[in-house]
Amino acid sequence: MFASDRSGSGYDSGLYSADGQWQVDPSDVVTAVLGSSTATYPFVVANAFGFFPGTVKGSLWNLVYAGTRRRYNFAVDLLHVDPGFRADRGICRISC
Repeated sequence: MFASDRSGSGYDSGLYSADGQWQVDPSDVVTAVLGSSTATYPFVVANAFGFFPGTVKGSLWNLVYAGTRRRYNFAVDLLHVDPGFRADRGICRISC
């Protein structure tokens, strides 16, 4: 689990996530990542980075099923990232 909460000068940011792994059998693994963020940008910060001031919320989830067989490996990776999801300063286990 991960939690981050920052605020100052009208800027607020919260990032919360959890991940887990399940060993289905000796050859198969399921990995999941769930995350949620809320960010409030004052006018000065939003203007400096070229977006609208206000509060932005979003979530993400990533589900991976990976298997190993005698002659090959495989993985199925499902990823969803809301447009409002923010992982300021790159705090995220996957490419956000």
